[in-house]
Amino acid sequence: MRYIRVVTNPTERTTAATDVLLAALAIGAVVLLSQTGANDIRKTLLWVSVYAMVGFAAALGAMVHGLVLPQKLSKILWAMLYLL
Repeated sequence: MRYIRVVTNPTERTTAATDVLLAALAIGAVVLLSQTGANDIRKTLLWVSVYAMVGFAAALGAMVHGLVLPQKLSKILWAMLYLL
């Protein structure tokens, strides 16, 4: 049976926790910006896009740093992070 395992290295756990917090804050910023009645929709969409990418990258970082993943999946996730 396969299950999700958390890394045992305290440094990696701390990094993963920081990434989770960053992802949550970025997603919160996306929600708040999406609900504002901004005068310039282009600027709002720009910042929503920026915070969405930050949130996505932080969520991927939390997975890579916090979970024991198969090597192939880990390489794919790291490649995605390097592109972001």
